[in-house]
Amino acid sequence: MRTTQLIVSLVFVVHSWPAAAEIGPREVVEQANNRIHKLVSQNAREGTPQAAERDRQLKAVVTELLDLDFMAQDALGRTWDERTPAERQEYLSLMRQLVERSYLRQARSRVQYTMTVRDVTIDQASGRAEVETVLVVTTHGRREEVEVEYDMALREGRWRVIDVQTDGASTVRNYRAQFRRIIQQDGFGELLARLRSRLEAGESDI
Repeated sequence: MRTTQLIVSLVFVVHSWPAAAEIGPREVVEQANNRIHKLVSQNAREGTPQAAERDRQLKAVVTELLDLDFMAQDALGRTWDERTPAERQEYLSLMRQLVERSYLRQARSRVQYTMTVRDVTIDQASGRAEVETVLVVTTHGRREEVEVEYDMALREGRWRVIDVQTDGASTVRNYRAQFRRIIQQDGFGELLARLRSRLEAGESDI
């Protein structure tokens, strides 16, 4: 997965959400953008209590607003139905930790960007929404325009992200392709082993 995709996926708010009637998908993304800028602009030195608190809040972004369990299950596709309860539990735990670590590491990089919401589509019947944005990302003085679409679903009265598409590339579909290849070649046990290995090695990419 591209670094930019992980970075731009981190555009979410940290604090508690108002009721769905008070804040829609567009506001979620816009408020999140402002919140993340404030967090990553803190000059907290690594290893200090201030840095630990910043990281705690950034981690809360992922666990609170990204529907990690849904994304992880969706990434397995039909294979999910074939898994035992124990396998599902371990897989979800590993995925949560890896995704959280990925977002945290990319947030620390302090990549500069500006975001503009281009379009919002809400399907009230299905409780789904798409928020299309354009980000101008600056990395080492180089500017790049990136199209990012947030696929969202209404979960228990609040909007949560269930997929992020960067320049048309879906995060969930990318995971699904990787996982299917591993499972077909070496089995589900090998997928779990690789996820464990990533965590033990301190790596963040899946």
